[in-house]
Amino acid sequence: MTKLRFSFTSTFVILAALACPSCKTEDVSRRMIESPIRVPKQTPVLQNRDALQVGDTLEVFVMEDSSFNGVFKVREKGDIIIPKVGRVGVLGLSVDAVQERIKKTLEASQLTSATVIADRLSSAAAAPISFEETPKILVYLTGKVSRPGQHMLAINNGESISAFEAVLIAGGVAPFADERDAYILRRSGGGSRAKIPLDLRAIRQGKAVDIPLVNGDMICVPERRFAL
Repeated sequence: MTKLRFSFTSTFVILAALACPSCKTEDVSRRMIESPIRVPKQTPVLQNRDALQVGDTLEVFVMEDSSFNGVFKVREKGDIIIPKVGRVGVLGLSVDAVQERIKKTLEASQLTSATVIADRLSSAAAAPISFEETPKILVYLTGKVSRPGQHMLAINNGESISAFEAVLIAGGVAPFADERDAYILRRSGGGSRAKIPLDLRAIRQGKAVDIPLVNGDMICVPERRFAL
């Protein structure tokens, strides 16, 4: 009888010992689930107030060639459009970085050496204007252009959009375009349109004055003719 009681007690102790690790594991798991997870606080990212934003006005001087000079507004796509150069991305850059980017762009395609001075005249950071709120004019492009069709072009601060600028906004001319023989068709009353000669090549080279557009103008760029 005594031997049987000892065997039963020993078996109970062994089973209890084997169960302990499981109990400890469950207890630890329970504490891990019930304990709150501490997430480290993130440091807020401060915006660079010196970076150019959409709607900012930038004045550019090129010492070697005044035809590149002008006052440009940062457009909705984050770029400015410089005559004879086209689009130059400036969004998020400082004025010094913009000077360097314009300098490299000019030296890559226009000038051997360029000295660029840029200055921000106004900032739109305080009250940014969305593209939907900006006044626009409707312009049609047809012929040898990259994106023919109708285009709603934004007008900033009452400034008119020029013909060459409109062509650049629409992606420029297509291959084999006759830039010298382009023209504008403008409504002149009675359902007719007047034809205005447009030498895009001369404008691009700074030899002709660009033509301001009015609502409903149609820019036509014909295909270049090759002599047989």
